[in-house]
Amino acid sequence: MDRIIITLLAMFLAFGLSMKPSFAYEQTTYSLQVTLNASYGFPYLAFQTVSPAVVSFELKNMGNETFDGVLTLEAKTDKGHTWNALKYTVSNLTQNAVYTNSTSYSTVDEGLYYFTLNIEPNNTLSDIKLYQDSNFLSEGFRVSTSTSIFLHSFSEFIAIVAIVVAAVVAVAVGVYTVKKKK
Repeated sequence: MDRIIITLLAMFLAFGLSMKPSFAYEQTTYSLQVTLNASYGFPYLAFQTVSPAVVSFELKNMGNETFDGVLTLEAKTDKGHTWNALKYTVSNLTQNAVYTNSTSYSTVDEGLYYFTLNIEPNNTLSDIKLYQDSNFLSEGFRVSTSTSIFLHSFSEFIAIVAIVVAAVVAVAVGVYTVKKKK
C-alpha cells in the first residue's frame, strides 16, 4: 500500500512539473507608435523668456491589444533646471486610436532644453514595442523617447532688436535727408 501511495505521489509530482499551468497569465504585447515634438511658442523667436518651449506628443496604438497606461513627460535644461514631471493617464486606447496632448514650459535658461516621454502600461505582465514613424525604437516594460531644442539668450534678442531699430532709424533719417535736400 505504501508503495502504491509513493508511486502515485511520484507520478503526480512528475506530471505536475512537466505541465505548463494553464491558469498563468500570459504576457501582453503592445505595439505603439509615438511622435514627440518640441518647438518655440513664437516661430523664429528662439530666445529665452521671449518664447515658451512647446512640447506636443501623439501616441497611436498599432496593435490588437487595448492599451491602458501612464505617460510621463520630463523636462530639463543643460544648465540643471528641471520641472516637475507631468503624468498623463491613457485609458482604453484601442487599435488605431490616437492620444494627443501638449504643454508649454517657461524658458528660464539659454541653451538646450531636453524633453523625455516615458510610456508605461498598467498591466505589469506586458511588453511595449515602440515605433517612431515606421522605425522600431525600443522594447520593454517601460519605454521612452526624447527630443530637444536650443534657445538663445535674451541679451542676443535685445542686441538683434537694437540692430533692427538702428537700421530702420538710419534708413528713415537717410530718406528724410534726401527729401529735405530736394
